[in-house]
Amino acid sequence: MATNLLKLSNGWALGHDRRQWILYRSVKRGTGRRWKPVAYVSSTKRVLRSVLGRNGIVLLSAAAKVLDTYPDTFRDWLATIGEAS
Repeated sequence: MATNLLKLSNGWALGHDRRQWILYRSVKRGTGRRWKPVAYVSSTKRVLRSVLGRNGIVLLSAAAKVLDTYPDTFRDWLATIGEAS
């Protein structure tokens, strides 16, 4: 289940689990919508940005500012939120 998502742009969000960042896309389901995982990135912020670009995501300015504050690797980022193993 997608929780604590960072809204990247209309219909796109970034979440995570203990192993990776997860790129989600909002998809229609019946009369509602749900978040469908599209890509998983467990390495670097550079790779994450590449995946965002390949999916044609134009970041909201607020999302770009947040991503700019992320450390260079997923593991380092996970440690900053207190979930490193």
